[in-house]
Amino acid sequence: HVVYNTIMAKLIVVIFTLLFFTEIIQSDKLLEIKNSLYFWIIFGVFLYNIGFLPAFALVKYTSYIGIFKFITLTLNIVMHSCFIIGFFKSQKKFNNLMKL
Repeated sequence: HVVYNTIMAKLIVVIFTLLFFTEIIQSDKLLEIKNSLYFWIIFGVFLYNIGFLPAFALVKYTSYIGIFKFITLTLNIVMHSCFIIGFFKSQKKFNNLMKL
């Protein structure tokens, strides 16, 4: 049951991040979003979760645990790199969720 819980949790995160991106695309703040810390955090979490699902399926149905460790390490590096980019690029005036 842990497998199904993990898959469901990752899918829920992907769905909610896609909803966030859809809302941003439909707003007039699209050009300014790269300066928002929230965007970079959500983008990093999205990339991690969207990449984790196929890797998880790979290890579930095969015995390639080594490649799974490599993929999750790479996804963690990508996600945390997005966080770091967000901390450097963010500007205070764009970090208010109510204004997005």
